[in-house]
Amino acid sequence: MARTFWSGTPRDEGGIVLGWLTKVAVVLAIVGVIAFDVISVVTARLSVEDAGQQAALTASDVWSRTHDVQATLKAAEDSATESNPLNVVDTATFRVDADGTVHLRVTRDAPTLVAHYVKPLREMSEVHADSYGRSGA
Repeated sequence: MARTFWSGTPRDEGGIVLGWLTKVAVVLAIVGVIAFDVISVVTARLSVEDAGQQAALTASDVWSRTHDVQATLKAAEDSATESNPLNVVDTATFRVDADGTVHLRVTRDAPTLVAHYVKPLREMSEVHADSYGRSGA
């Protein structure tokens, strides 16, 4: 504590420290929110890629046994939603090649704190993966 020139009584000089501490806390909070959103998008992307690969292999296995497109699509959708109920198989991109290779796209919205509210960042939070697979059967 410092003494004032005129009165000689102590006064509190904590304003500088509190101002600096507030700025640090705000910056850390902003960095934390950004880090959470980035980590959430990356992990969602990896998860969707894994789900897509598994869904394509499962669908290819069903195709090799049944040669039924509807049953194959249903197997792909069931496999994709098994790992995460929010996963969606895009039926427009779903196709089966003559050799039994299944191609599909799995999409999902990543759970973010801020990105899904900001229009330019909204596309970043919508993750998708194009996958293909052929069973060994």
